[in-house]
Amino acid sequence: MAINKETVEQFRADFNKAMEELEEKYDLTIKLGTISYWKDHFTAQLEANAGRDPEQIARAAFDRNVWKVAEYGVREGMYMRIFVGRDKRRYALTGINTKASRYPLEYIDILTGERYKSGGRMIDHITDEVYVESSYE
Repeated sequence: MAINKETVEQFRADFNKAMEELEEKYDLTIKLGTISYWKDHFTAQLEANAGRDPEQIARAAFDRNVWKVAEYGVREGMYMRIFVGRDKRRYALTGINTKASRYPLEYIDILTGERYKSGGRMIDHITDEVYVESSYE
């Protein structure tokens, strides 16, 4: 088999289809990361999270990665917690990028819905309120 862009794309599609049964059987969400390939081999990272609910998985990832931003006052259980920024606007914490050294915090402007990334200096203070996205369109 020649390993090239087309075969890697087909492999990903076949892999995802094959994983559906295992996801159901073990109540997991399985994600195949970026595939790097060369003439005769390829590598990829595999991630498996307990559960099928994207919100639950995002919350668990946030708590798992909170060590990266603990110096800013962010703790476990603060996923979707509202904070007031230095600009006095209100935002909700939505994620932590452990690979980002300068801007690890991910958050959403609760008025406009715009998503941002920054460092902890953006946080003026964290409130006790939790943001719940509206289902109205």
